[in-house]
Amino acid sequence: MSTTQEARPFGRGGAFTDIVGRDPTGGLHMRKMLSENPAAYRDACAAGIHALIGLESGDMR
Repeated sequence: MSTTQEARPFGRGGAFTDIVGRDPTGGLHMRKMLSENPAAYRDACAAGIHALIGLESGDMR
């Protein structure tokens, strides 16, 4: 989903954080991230949003 119109956290829980994004055509895309995964990312919401829009974790600024 490279041209995301919007993406936002949706349900940060104890084990998982669910992110939902809407693309320019109105289609919904979801990503489920471990809420805590320090070896892979610092923040599940930011990592999930970046995953939805096609950025690598090293691209987060």
